[in-house]
Amino acid sequence: MSRRRDLLTTRGFAFLAAGLTLLAAGLLLGFPDLTRVGFLLIALPVLAMLLVQRRVTGLEVSRSTSPARTSVDEPVAVTVTVRNARSRSTPALLAEDLIDVRIGERPRTLLGALAPGQGRTLAYAVRPPLRGRQHLGPLAVEVRDPFGLTIQHARVGGPSELIVLPRVLPLSGAPSAAGMGGVDGDVPALLAAHAEIDQSVREYRDGDDLRRIHWPATARTGDFMVRHEDRPVRRRATIVLDTRASGFRGEVTSESFEWAVSAAASVLRHLANLGYAVRLITPETAGEGAAAVEMSPDAALDVLAAATLTPAATFAHVLDVAQSLTASGGVLAAVLATHDLDLLRDVARLRGPGTIALALLVDAGAGAHTASPVGEQSEAVLRGAGWGVARAAGPFDQVTGVPASWAALTRSLNRVGR
Repeated sequence: MSRRRDLLTTRGFAFLAAGLTLLAAGLLLGFPDLTRVGFLLIALPVLAMLLVQRRVTGLEVSRSTSPARTSVDEPVAVTVTVRNARSRSTPALLAEDLIDVRIGERPRTLLGALAPGQGRTLAYAVRPPLRGRQHLGPLAVEVRDPFGLTIQHARVGGPSELIVLPRVLPLSGAPSAAGMGGVDGDVPALLAAHAEIDQSVREYRDGDDLRRIHWPATARTGDFMVRHEDRPVRRRATIVLDTRASGFRGEVTSESFEWAVSAAASVLRHLANLGYAVRLITPETAGEGAAAVEMSPDAALDVLAAATLTPAATFAHVLDVAQSLTASGGVLAAVLATHDLDLLRDVARLRGPGTIALALLVDAGAGAHTASPVGEQSEAVLRGAGWGVARAAGPFDQVTGVPASWAALTRSLNRVGR
Protein backbone atom coordinates (compact mmCIF):
# COMPACT_ATOMS: atom_id res chain seq x y z
CA MET A 1 0.00 0.00 0.00
CA SER A 2 1.31 3.42 -0.98
CA ARG A 3 1.30 6.61 1.02
CA ARG A 4 1.36 9.55 -1.40
CA ARG A 5 2.41 13.14 -1.12
CA ASP A 6 1.77 15.25 -4.21
CA LEU A 7 3.60 18.54 -4.73
CA LEU A 8 3.87 21.11 -7.45
CA THR A 9 7.32 21.78 -8.80
CA THR A 10 8.61 25.31 -9.36
CA ARG A 11 7.42 25.07 -12.93
CA GLY A 12 4.01 23.88 -11.75
CA PHE A 13 3.65 26.82 -9.34
CA ALA A 14 4.66 29.18 -12.16
CA PHE A 15 1.99 27.71 -14.44
CA LEU A 16 -0.60 28.00 -11.68
CA ALA A 17 0.32 31.60 -10.82
CA ALA A 18 0.35 32.63 -14.47
CA GLY A 19 -3.00 30.93 -15.05
CA LEU A 20 -4.63 32.68 -12.11
CA THR A 21 -3.26 36.02 -13.26
CA LEU A 22 -4.48 35.57 -16.84
CA LEU A 23 -7.84 34.25 -15.67
CA ALA A 24 -8.38 37.26 -13.44
CA ALA A 25 -7.21 39.69 -16.13
CA GLY A 26 -9.46 38.12 -18.77
CA LEU A 27 -12.50 38.29 -16.52
CA LEU A 28 -11.84 41.90 -15.45
CA LEU A 29 -10.91 43.21 -18.90
CA GLY A 30 -13.46 41.17 -20.82
CA PHE A 31 -11.02 39.17 -22.99
CA PRO A 32 -12.46 35.62 -23.40
CA ASP A 33 -9.31 34.30 -25.12
CA LEU A 34 -7.16 35.46 -22.22
CA THR A 35 -9.57 33.77 -19.83
CA ARG A 36 -9.36 30.48 -21.76
CA VAL A 37 -5.54 30.59 -21.71
CA GLY A 38 -5.58 31.24 -17.96
CA PHE A 39 -7.96 28.35 -17.39
CA LEU A 40 -5.72 26.05 -19.46
CA LEU A 41 -2.63 27.01 -17.47
CA ILE A 42 -4.47 26.24 -14.21
CA ALA A 43 -5.82 22.94 -15.51
CA LEU A 44 -2.43 21.59 -16.65
CA PRO A 45 -0.87 21.14 -13.16
CA VAL A 46 -4.11 19.63 -11.84
CA LEU A 47 -4.31 17.14 -14.73
CA ALA A 48 -0.61 16.32 -14.34
CA MET A 49 -1.14 15.59 -10.65
CA LEU A 50 -4.03 13.22 -11.43
CA LEU A 51 -2.00 11.52 -14.16
CA VAL A 52 0.97 10.82 -11.89
CA GLN A 53 -1.27 9.55 -9.10
CA ARG A 54 -2.86 6.96 -11.36
CA ARG A 55 0.42 5.75 -12.84
CA VAL A 56 2.33 5.17 -9.57
CA THR A 57 -0.07 2.57 -8.16
CA GLY A 58 0.36 -1.19 -8.55
CA LEU A 59 3.99 -1.49 -7.44
CA GLU A 60 5.03 -4.56 -5.46
CA VAL A 61 8.16 -4.44 -3.29
CA SER A 62 10.08 -7.34 -1.75
CA ARG A 63 13.25 -7.07 0.30
CA SER A 64 15.83 -9.65 1.32
CA THR A 65 18.99 -9.48 3.41
CA SER A 66 22.03 -11.73 3.40
CA PRO A 67 22.55 -12.80 6.10
CA ALA A 68 19.13 -12.42 7.74
CA ARG A 69 20.78 -12.07 11.17
CA THR A 70 24.05 -10.27 11.63
CA SER A 71 26.34 -8.95 14.33
CA VAL A 72 27.46 -5.44 15.14
CA ASP A 73 29.78 -3.98 12.47
CA GLU A 74 29.28 -6.96 10.15
CA PRO A 75 28.34 -6.18 6.51
CA VAL A 76 24.87 -7.09 5.25
CA ALA A 77 23.83 -7.22 1.59
CA VAL A 78 20.32 -5.89 0.97
CA THR A 79 18.35 -6.51 -2.23
CA VAL A 80 15.11 -4.66 -2.96
CA THR A 81 12.99 -5.86 -5.89
CA VAL A 82 10.33 -3.56 -7.38
CA ARG A 83 7.78 -5.14 -9.76
CA ASN A 84 5.04 -3.49 -11.80
CA ALA A 85 1.87 -5.50 -11.17
CA ARG A 86 -0.33 -3.29 -13.40
CA SER A 87 -1.27 -3.83 -17.01
CA ARG A 88 0.29 -0.50 -18.02
CA SER A 89 3.83 0.77 -17.94
CA THR A 90 4.96 3.07 -15.17
CA PRO A 91 6.63 6.43 -15.65
CA ALA A 92 10.33 6.77 -14.84
CA LEU A 93 10.81 5.95 -11.17
CA LEU A 94 13.43 7.28 -8.78
CA ALA A 95 13.68 5.00 -5.70
CA GLU A 96 15.22 5.46 -2.26
CA ASP A 97 15.14 2.85 0.51
CA LEU A 98 14.37 4.57 3.81
CA ILE A 99 16.82 3.18 6.36
CA ASP A 100 18.13 4.61 9.60
CA VAL A 101 21.06 6.86 8.72
CA ARG A 102 22.96 5.38 11.69
CA ILE A 103 23.30 2.01 9.95
CA GLY A 104 24.19 3.28 6.50
CA GLU A 105 23.65 5.83 3.76
CA ARG A 106 20.22 5.76 2.14
CA PRO A 107 20.61 4.31 -1.38
CA ARG A 108 19.01 6.11 -4.32
CA THR A 109 18.76 4.81 -7.86
CA LEU A 110 16.84 5.54 -11.06
CA LEU A 111 14.71 2.50 -11.79
CA GLY A 112 13.34 3.95 -15.01
CA ALA A 113 10.00 2.94 -16.54
CA LEU A 114 8.71 -0.55 -15.78
CA ALA A 115 6.70 -2.50 -18.33
CA PRO A 116 3.76 -4.64 -17.10
CA GLY A 117 5.13 -7.49 -14.99
CA GLN A 118 8.68 -6.17 -15.19
CA GLY A 119 10.85 -5.88 -12.11
CA ARG A 120 14.12 -4.20 -11.24
CA THR A 121 16.37 -4.49 -8.20
CA LEU A 122 18.11 -2.06 -5.92
CA ALA A 123 21.14 -3.56 -4.17
CA TYR A 124 23.18 -1.97 -1.41
CA ALA A 125 25.11 -2.88 1.74
CA VAL A 126 24.85 -1.75 5.35
CA ARG A 127 27.14 -2.23 8.33
CA PRO A 128 25.04 -1.74 11.49
CA PRO A 129 27.03 -0.20 14.36
CA LEU A 130 24.22 -0.81 16.87
CA ARG A 131 22.61 -4.05 18.01
CA GLY A 132 18.85 -4.44 18.10
CA ARG A 133 16.01 -4.89 15.67
CA GLN A 134 16.73 -2.48 12.85
CA HIS A 135 14.14 -1.58 10.21
CA LEU A 136 14.87 -1.34 6.50
CA GLY A 137 12.35 0.49 4.35
CA PRO A 138 9.74 1.25 3.27
CA LEU A 139 10.75 2.17 -0.26
CA ALA A 140 10.26 5.82 -1.23
CA VAL A 141 9.40 6.30 -4.91
CA GLU A 142 9.54 9.66 -6.68
CA VAL A 143 7.59 10.24 -9.91
CA ARG A 144 7.36 13.34 -12.12
CA ASP A 145 4.86 14.00 -14.87
CA PRO A 146 6.15 14.38 -18.45
CA PHE A 147 5.87 18.19 -18.29
CA GLY A 148 7.73 18.52 -15.00
CA LEU A 149 4.82 20.31 -13.33
CA THR A 150 4.26 17.94 -10.40
CA ILE A 151 6.27 15.56 -8.30
CA GLN A 152 4.87 12.73 -6.25
CA HIS A 153 6.52 10.97 -3.31
CA ALA A 154 5.02 7.58 -2.47
CA ARG A 155 6.06 5.02 0.14
CA VAL A 156 5.57 1.58 -1.30
CA GLY A 157 5.58 -1.66 0.65
CA GLY A 158 6.38 -2.08 4.31
CA PRO A 159 9.62 -2.17 6.30
CA SER A 160 11.71 -5.30 6.80
CA GLU A 161 13.36 -6.22 10.08
CA LEU A 162 17.06 -6.92 10.42
CA ILE A 163 18.18 -8.52 13.68
CA VAL A 164 21.57 -7.17 14.73
CA LEU A 165 23.10 -9.40 17.38
CA PRO A 166 25.50 -8.15 20.04
CA ARG A 167 29.19 -8.53 19.33
CA VAL A 168 30.32 -12.05 20.27
CA LEU A 169 34.02 -12.27 21.01
CA PRO A 170 36.18 -15.40 21.25
CA LEU A 171 37.07 -16.32 24.84
CA SER A 172 39.61 -18.74 26.24
CA GLY A 173 39.61 -20.63 29.51
CA ALA A 174 36.96 -22.79 31.13
CA PRO A 175 35.20 -22.31 34.48
CA SER A 176 37.07 -24.21 37.16
CA ALA A 177 35.98 -25.35 40.58
CA ALA A 178 39.48 -24.72 41.89
CA GLY A 179 39.49 -22.15 44.64
CA MET A 180 35.71 -21.87 44.73
CA GLY A 181 35.29 -23.41 48.18
CA GLY A 182 34.13 -20.31 50.02
CA VAL A 183 31.69 -21.14 52.77
CA ASP A 184 30.25 -24.20 51.04
CA GLY A 185 33.31 -26.34 50.48
CA ASP A 186 35.04 -27.59 47.37
CA VAL A 187 33.37 -30.94 46.79
CA PRO A 188 29.93 -29.77 45.63
CA ALA A 189 31.52 -27.30 43.27
CA LEU A 190 33.76 -29.98 41.84
CA LEU A 191 30.78 -32.24 41.26
CA ALA A 192 28.85 -29.45 39.58
CA ALA A 193 31.68 -28.84 37.16
CA HIS A 194 31.35 -32.34 35.77
CA ALA A 195 28.46 -34.12 34.11
CA GLU A 196 25.76 -35.29 36.49
CA ILE A 197 24.53 -38.89 36.75
CA ASP A 198 20.80 -39.54 36.76
CA GLN A 199 20.30 -42.52 39.11
CA SER A 200 17.15 -44.58 39.51
CA VAL A 201 16.20 -47.95 40.97
CA ARG A 202 14.63 -50.88 39.11
CA GLU A 203 13.98 -54.56 39.66
CA TYR A 204 16.84 -57.06 39.49
CA ARG A 205 17.27 -58.84 36.14
CA ASP A 206 19.34 -61.90 35.29
CA GLY A 207 22.87 -60.83 34.47
CA ASP A 208 22.82 -57.63 36.55
CA ASP A 209 25.92 -56.92 38.57
CA LEU A 210 25.26 -57.93 42.17
CA ARG A 211 27.36 -55.03 43.30
CA ARG A 212 24.63 -52.73 42.03
CA ILE A 213 21.97 -54.10 44.37
CA HIS A 214 20.30 -51.24 46.22
CA TRP A 215 19.79 -52.72 49.70
CA PRO A 216 17.51 -50.01 51.19
CA ALA A 217 15.09 -50.38 48.24
CA THR A 218 15.36 -54.18 48.45
CA ALA A 219 14.43 -54.11 52.12
CA ARG A 220 11.51 -51.79 51.45
CA THR A 221 9.99 -53.76 48.54
CA GLY A 222 10.97 -57.31 49.44
CA ASP A 223 12.41 -57.87 45.94
CA PHE A 224 15.95 -57.43 44.75
CA MET A 225 16.41 -53.89 43.40
CA VAL A 226 19.45 -52.56 41.54
CA ARG A 227 20.73 -49.10 40.78
CA HIS A 228 20.19 -48.07 37.17
CA GLU A 229 22.41 -45.27 35.93
CA ASP A 230 21.34 -43.32 32.89
CA ARG A 231 23.86 -41.64 30.68
CA PRO A 232 25.32 -38.37 31.99
CA VAL A 233 23.26 -35.30 31.30
CA ARG A 234 24.78 -32.07 30.04
CA ARG A 235 26.42 -29.67 32.41
CA ARG A 236 24.33 -26.61 33.21
CA ALA A 237 25.30 -22.97 33.03
CA THR A 238 23.11 -20.00 33.95
CA ILE A 239 23.84 -16.50 32.63
CA VAL A 240 22.40 -13.51 34.50
CA LEU A 241 22.44 -10.05 32.89
CA ASP A 242 21.95 -6.94 35.00
CA THR A 243 19.92 -4.35 33.05
CA ARG A 244 19.41 -1.65 35.69
CA ALA A 245 19.57 1.80 34.13
CA SER A 246 20.75 3.27 37.42
CA GLY A 247 23.76 0.96 37.45
CA PHE A 248 24.88 1.63 33.89
CA ARG A 249 24.12 5.34 33.95
CA GLY A 250 22.36 5.32 30.63
CA GLU A 251 19.02 6.48 29.31
CA VAL A 252 18.83 5.23 25.72
CA THR A 253 22.28 3.88 24.95
CA SER A 254 25.19 3.34 27.27
CA GLU A 255 28.73 2.22 26.43
CA SER A 256 28.98 0.34 29.72
CA PHE A 257 25.68 -1.46 29.09
CA GLU A 258 26.67 -2.41 25.55
CA TRP A 259 29.88 -3.82 27.01
CA ALA A 260 27.81 -5.85 29.48
CA VAL A 261 25.53 -7.23 26.75
CA SER A 262 28.53 -8.18 24.61
CA ALA A 263 30.15 -9.85 27.63
CA ALA A 264 26.99 -11.86 28.40
CA ALA A 265 26.71 -12.94 24.75
CA SER A 266 30.37 -13.95 24.57
CA VAL A 267 30.28 -15.94 27.82
CA LEU A 268 27.06 -17.66 26.77
CA ARG A 269 28.47 -18.70 23.41
CA HIS A 270 31.75 -19.79 25.02
CA LEU A 271 30.05 -22.01 27.60
CA ALA A 272 27.74 -23.49 24.97
CA ASN A 273 30.77 -24.38 22.86
CA LEU A 274 32.25 -26.11 25.93
CA GLY A 275 29.19 -28.35 26.08
CA TYR A 276 27.13 -26.59 28.72
CA ALA A 277 23.35 -26.40 28.54
CA VAL A 278 22.84 -22.66 28.91
CA ARG A 279 19.98 -20.69 30.43
CA LEU A 280 19.68 -16.92 30.16
CA ILE A 281 18.02 -14.82 32.84
CA THR A 282 17.05 -11.25 31.95
CA PRO A 283 13.91 -9.28 32.84
CA GLU A 284 12.44 -10.43 29.51
CA THR A 285 13.06 -14.18 29.95
CA ALA A 286 12.14 -14.06 33.64
CA GLY A 287 8.85 -12.35 32.86
CA GLU A 288 7.95 -14.76 30.04
CA GLY A 289 8.90 -17.90 31.95
CA ALA A 290 11.65 -18.75 29.44
CA ALA A 291 14.51 -18.50 31.92
CA ALA A 292 14.05 -22.06 33.20
CA VAL A 293 14.30 -23.59 29.73
CA GLU A 294 17.58 -24.47 28.07
CA MET A 295 18.08 -22.03 25.20
CA SER A 296 20.01 -22.50 22.02
CA PRO A 297 22.79 -19.94 21.60
CA ASP A 298 20.98 -18.42 18.61
CA ALA A 299 17.75 -17.95 20.57
CA ALA A 300 19.63 -16.46 23.51
CA LEU A 301 21.46 -14.03 21.24
CA ASP A 302 18.12 -12.90 19.79
CA VAL A 303 17.01 -12.06 23.34
CA LEU A 304 20.23 -10.16 24.02
CA ALA A 305 19.87 -8.28 20.73
CA ALA A 306 16.69 -6.69 22.08
CA ALA A 307 17.93 -6.14 25.66
CA THR A 308 17.26 -2.65 27.00
CA LEU A 309 17.93 -0.76 30.21
CA THR A 310 15.16 -1.28 32.75
CA PRO A 311 14.11 0.18 36.13
CA ALA A 312 15.97 -1.19 39.13
CA ALA A 313 12.81 -2.82 40.48
CA THR A 314 12.76 -5.37 37.65
CA PHE A 315 16.01 -6.95 38.83
CA ALA A 316 14.39 -8.30 42.01
CA HIS A 317 12.31 -10.73 39.93
CA VAL A 318 15.45 -11.75 38.03
CA LEU A 319 17.11 -12.68 41.33
CA ASP A 320 14.06 -14.68 42.46
CA VAL A 321 14.14 -16.73 39.26
CA ALA A 322 17.91 -17.17 39.46
CA GLN A 323 17.66 -18.40 43.07
CA SER A 324 15.36 -21.25 42.07
CA LEU A 325 17.45 -22.22 39.03
CA THR A 326 20.86 -22.24 40.71
CA ALA A 327 19.81 -24.17 43.82
CA SER A 328 20.81 -27.48 42.21
CA GLY A 329 24.34 -26.36 41.31
CA GLY A 330 26.10 -25.79 38.02
CA VAL A 331 27.93 -22.77 36.70
CA LEU A 332 26.52 -19.31 37.38
CA ALA A 333 27.96 -16.39 35.38
CA ALA A 334 26.61 -12.92 36.12
CA VAL A 335 27.36 -9.62 34.38
CA LEU A 336 26.60 -6.97 36.97
CA ALA A 337 26.77 -3.22 37.49
CA THR A 338 28.59 -2.02 40.61
CA HIS A 339 25.58 -0.27 42.09
CA ASP A 340 23.43 -0.80 45.21
CA LEU A 341 25.50 -2.93 47.59
CA ASP A 342 22.39 -4.31 49.30
CA LEU A 343 21.21 -5.75 45.99
CA LEU A 344 24.66 -7.19 45.29
CA ARG A 345 24.54 -8.96 48.65
CA ASP A 346 21.36 -10.63 47.41
CA VAL A 347 23.23 -11.59 44.25
CA ALA A 348 26.08 -13.03 46.33
CA ARG A 349 23.63 -15.39 48.05
CA LEU A 350 22.80 -17.02 44.71
CA ARG A 351 25.91 -19.13 45.07
CA GLY A 352 24.86 -22.25 46.93
CA PRO A 353 26.37 -25.70 47.35
CA GLY A 354 27.54 -27.13 44.06
CA THR A 355 27.60 -23.78 42.27
CA ILE A 356 30.61 -22.26 40.57
CA ALA A 357 29.82 -18.54 40.63
CA LEU A 358 31.60 -16.07 38.36
CA ALA A 359 30.97 -12.33 38.11
CA LEU A 360 32.03 -9.72 35.59
CA LEU A 361 31.55 -6.37 37.33
CA VAL A 362 30.99 -3.31 35.17
CA ASP A 363 32.27 -0.30 37.11
CA ALA A 364 30.62 2.58 35.23
CA GLY A 365 31.79 5.11 37.81
CA ALA A 366 35.48 4.24 37.60
CA GLY A 367 38.14 6.11 35.67
CA ALA A 368 40.63 4.71 33.21
CA HIS A 369 43.16 3.79 35.91
CA THR A 370 41.24 4.12 39.18
CA ALA A 371 38.44 2.09 40.70
CA SER A 372 35.38 3.64 42.25
CA PRO A 373 34.78 3.03 45.99
CA VAL A 374 31.51 1.22 45.28
CA GLY A 375 33.30 -0.93 42.71
CA GLU A 376 35.87 -2.07 45.26
CA GLN A 377 33.15 -2.75 47.83
CA SER A 378 31.10 -4.71 45.29
CA GLU A 379 34.08 -6.87 44.46
CA ALA A 380 34.77 -7.52 48.15
CA VAL A 381 31.14 -8.53 48.78
CA LEU A 382 31.16 -11.13 46.00
CA ARG A 383 34.63 -12.49 46.76
CA GLY A 384 33.66 -12.90 50.41
CA ALA A 385 30.76 -15.13 49.31
CA GLY A 386 33.05 -17.37 47.28
CA TRP A 387 32.56 -15.81 43.84
CA GLY A 388 35.26 -15.43 41.24
CA VAL A 389 35.29 -11.76 40.21
CA ALA A 390 36.81 -9.59 37.49
CA ARG A 391 36.05 -5.88 37.34
CA ALA A 392 35.95 -3.79 34.14
CA ALA A 393 36.25 -0.01 34.01
CA GLY A 394 36.08 2.58 31.25
CA PRO A 395 36.82 3.15 28.49
CA PHE A 396 34.57 0.21 27.65
CA ASP A 397 36.19 -1.30 24.57
CA GLN A 398 34.34 -4.52 23.79
CA VAL A 399 36.87 -6.01 21.36
CA THR A 400 39.76 -6.06 23.84
CA GLY A 401 38.01 -5.55 27.17
CA VAL A 402 35.64 -8.53 27.21
CA PRO A 403 38.25 -11.23 26.41
CA ALA A 404 40.75 -9.60 28.78
CA SER A 405 38.24 -9.54 31.66
CA TRP A 406 37.25 -13.17 31.12
CA ALA A 407 40.91 -14.22 30.92
CA ALA A 408 41.65 -12.34 34.14
CA LEU A 409 38.70 -14.07 35.80
CA THR A 410 39.81 -17.59 34.83
CA ARG A 411 43.46 -16.85 35.70
CA SER A 412 42.48 -15.66 39.17
CA LEU A 413 40.53 -18.88 39.77
CA ASN A 414 43.47 -21.03 38.69
CA ARG A 415 45.86 -19.07 40.94
CA VAL A 416 43.60 -19.59 43.92
CA GLY A 417 43.31 -23.29 43.18
CA ARG A 418 47.07 -23.94 43.18
